[in-house]
Amino acid sequence: PAPVPVVVVAPSLSLTMTSLSASPNPTVIGQTVTYVATVSPIPNGGAVTFLDGGTAITGCAAEAVDASTPTISCTVTYPSAGSHVVGATYSGDGAYWGSSAASLTEAVNAPAQSTTTVSASPTSVTVGESETYSATVTTSGATGVPSGTVRFVTGDVTLCTAPLTAGAADCTATIAPTGTDVVTGTYSGDATNAGSSGSATVRVRPLARRPRAFRVTAPVWTGRSVIVEIVGSALYGRPRIASDAGGTRVEVLHDTATYLQVRVSVNRDTRRGVHTFRIVFAHGEIATVRYLQR
Repeated sequence: PAPVPVVVVAPSLSLTMTSLSASPNPTVIGQTVTYVATVSPIPNGGAVTFLDGGTAITGCAAEAVDASTPTISCTVTYPSAGSHVVGATYSGDGAYWGSSAASLTEAVNAPAQSTTTVSASPTSVTVGESETYSATVTTSGATGVPSGTVRFVTGDVTLCTAPLTAGAADCTATIAPTGTDVVTGTYSGDATNAGSSGSATVRVRPLARRPRAFRVTAPVWTGRSVIVEIVGSALYGRPRIASDAGGTRVEVLHDTATYLQVRVSVNRDTRRGVHTFRIVFAHGEIATVRYLQR
């Protein structure tokens, strides 16, 4: 018998179009980039593979497509600067032809260098008093106004953290430790700018305690002198001698933050009896010294 012809009818497949986008582009080292592929019309099967230089991107190969996921995304972080030619291919399924998106070039740049300048106001306070720390951040290159935060620390103490607005940040704290504090402000960096730091010095005085003076334990003889010692804390600044009795001369011999030594001399024409003079310190405290002149 004559052979019977067999007619194979191919299924009618619909054409598709695949598009690809990237955000952000350009990017910087360490920043996450998201690629999004969209297949139109929306198929109910098949897969999308993202390619970098013609090679499937790890973790972004054969991503399933169905009517509930019309877009497929792929996230990538680049460890070094350079450019990447990225594409996306839809495989097709029993009802749709496959298609490929036009490739795009993703530029990966090194972050711009930044400079942080730090200041403090006032530069000298008593412990517990309010202190304002300020930072200004500038960057190299056309990366726009830097954003992020600045953290102010001294030693292992975090003083405060402030957001960067228009390239400047400031905050106020009252917890700086006593002594000469080196305050460091560290800029966090952002998507296009590298972090940096700067520092300023602040002198923080301890709480003032009323100084006390040792009385002169022996009479001050005419034409002679005696040493007087004054001890306390926060005796900053050279003291001022007030209310000297006539013929009495007071001379500062030794002056530190917590210890003061003076010499009291009496002229020959000073009248005999008990005399008083005062030593006034920079923070306003007063030490009164009495002596007997014979």
